[in-house]
Amino acid sequence: LVFSTTPSNAGGGAIWQGGRGIAADSSGNLYFSTGNGTYDGATSWGESVVRLSPGGSVLDWFTPSEWSNLNDQDADFGSNGPILVPGTNLMIAGGKEGIVGLLDRTNMGHEVASNGQIVQSFQASDSGGLAVFNAALWPVAGGPYFFMFAFNEPLRAYRMVNGQFATSASSVNTTVTNGLPYSGFTVSSNASVPGSGVLWLTTASSGTLPAAGTLHAFNALNVAQELWNSDMSGMRDTLGGFSKFANPTTANGKVFVPTATNQLVAYGLLPDVPGVASIVNAASFQSSTVAPGELITLFGNNVGPGAGVAATI
Repeated sequence: LVFSTTPSNAGGGAIWQGGRGIAADSSGNLYFSTGNGTYDGATSWGESVVRLSPGGSVLDWFTPSEWSNLNDQDADFGSNGPILVPGTNLMIAGGKEGIVGLLDRTNMGHEVASNGQIVQSFQASDSGGLAVFNAALWPVAGGPYFFMFAFNEPLRAYRMVNGQFATSASSVNTTVTNGLPYSGFTVSSNASVPGSGVLWLTTASSGTLPAAGTLHAFNALNVAQELWNSDMSGMRDTLGGFSKFANPTTANGKVFVPTATNQLVAYGLLPDVPGVASIVNAASFQSSTVAPGELITLFGNNVGPGAGVAATI
């Protein structure tokens, strides 16, 4: 499949998405967003979210009505790639303006005055125009969480309930600092079990590259709680050089992070070290304060015998 967002008579319109990959639905249609560039609604697709058929034909698109101003201000709409919300027709899009927009991916609406075709939009960052950010989504029971870390701003989580975002952050972390707006984002979890979500995030130690990088782990239900980071144990877990727009990958109980020091670093549980990852209600798997007499379930590593043992009451 070859597709040009801006043919030879146009310019710009790159698909960079701040490190986020191209999204796809169950029919094989592809979704991507573009940065500064020419737009004409026919062959040039700068400052747009585009839906392609598996064969490479444009099936639908969304272009913000202010696309020309975004070009003039270097405020790329495509600084973060689109995110499909599982189980719905909704898609999250937004760029340097720091505006989170919900689109109907089955009817994206093309270009409409004042962006009237958007299902919902709100200012999710403090400053518009230079809010470069990566993002992640965790589709948990009761409504997914959306995570973003805009330039020089706190890490934020927003909750979606009944197809709409609450426009106030559900949790905020103001203790973690990032010298550059190029973080990598990934969420790992035991499916949608509420107490199992971990937001993995990379940060740079300074605003100039090359710089040392740090891998952080946050409680996905409450990003104010940092669970771990790669600088906590001296040199044992040090990440190495920060690599911009490089999302961690989780697989088989490990987290893999590329670095700018020519290494792929793999993190995992230390062997034979017991550890409790989460404490949840035994019936609902909801994570909250534990009450006296409550039945709970512990998720962790090496917290019991290797083979199951019948309980004796």
